[in-house]
Amino acid sequence: TSKSKETLKKLIIIFYIYMILEGMLRKWFIPSLSKEIYFLKDLFLIFIYFFAIKYNLFFKRKISKFLILLIILTLIFGSIGYSFERTEILSFILGSRSYWLFAPLFVVILHVFCFEDIKKFIRINLYFIFPYYVLVFLQNYYPDNSIINSGFKFVVQNPERPSAYFTYITQNTYYFLFLFSCFFSYS
Repeated sequence: TSKSKETLKKLIIIFYIYMILEGMLRKWFIPSLSKEIYFLKDLFLIFIYFFAIKYNLFFKRKISKFLILLIILTLIFGSIGYSFERTEILSFILGSRSYWLFAPLFVVILHVFCFEDIKKFIRINLYFIFPYYVLVFLQNYYPDNSIINSGFKFVVQNPERPSAYFTYITQNTYYFLFLFSCFFSYS
């Protein structure tokens, strides 16, 4: 139904905002709950998937079925090298989570968002470039041990500076590439 689609759109947008805020929460606001904040997004994402499945907004297109089949086959093939002792099972689960937990979100977005929604989303994200740029500029200007670079009570112990909103440089790079893509796709 259209009501469930709108609810799912809102959940995905809230999830997106949480993904951006996650690094700030972990670095500056609630560093004592860093692990919990990190894994909370997984639970939220799984809730989005269950919601999408409940309202039949997950497997409507062939690409959905193909992607899920690809994930299952990759997991089966990837499991061949494990002896599945306790430690290896945990390694396999965490590794699989890193590679595949976010992939089905593409399918849900494909079923729920229309082209106009994507254009609006891109346009809104263009406004995020300015605070992002200012923060990165300030982080480069201030020393490593300032709160803007090291987090609350120097909680960030990485040899590199934390980048913008995020805790790790990879997340920052992907977000920058996303904003860069938004800029060129909209202009």
